[in-house]
Amino acid sequence: MDVFECAALATIIQVATWLLLVVIKALDRMRRMVREDEERPGDATKPPRVSK
Repeated sequence: MDVFECAALATIIQVATWLLLVVIKALDRMRRMVREDEERPGDATKPPRVSK
């Protein structure tokens, strides 16, 4: 392996790691959004507000 092959391999690994972190962050954000919707079970049992 010469220097250029080693540099190319390091760049590919760096880009793959960066993409993996981006995907993990996006999945975590989606999981939090879904969790927020599930954590409010009391909203459905509240009586609707009646405007006078």
